[in-house]
Amino acid sequence: CNINVICPEGIGWENEIRSVAIITVGGSGFCTGTLLNNCAQDSTPYFLTANHCLDANVENWVFRFNWDSPVCDPTENGPTDQTVSGCELLVNSGGTDVALLRLNSIPPEEY
Repeated sequence: CNINVICPEGIGWENEIRSVAIITVGGSGFCTGTLLNNCAQDSTPYFLTANHCLDANVENWVFRFNWDSPVCDPTENGPTDQTVSGCELLVNSGGTDVALLRLNSIPPEEY
């Protein structure tokens, strides 16, 4: 069961919610992930997702931020214009189903 983050259960998680993105190719979403900070706090756009999401064309991925419903119920699609295109695969593991990427650009602060 997925909880819509705009519903009352999402209160208090506003900053964390902004770090999540849906990964799309050709306009179709297929996985999600989250931005990660690092110890240097230098805004390097690291992105964590699942290894099973990987394909040979990560450079074509589009990361859509703030794609959350504007209302709790019924769920509606969110904005589609807050995107970052492309990434580089840094490391992945099938055993732990994890993939660490670096986005090609830093998402704007307003995302």
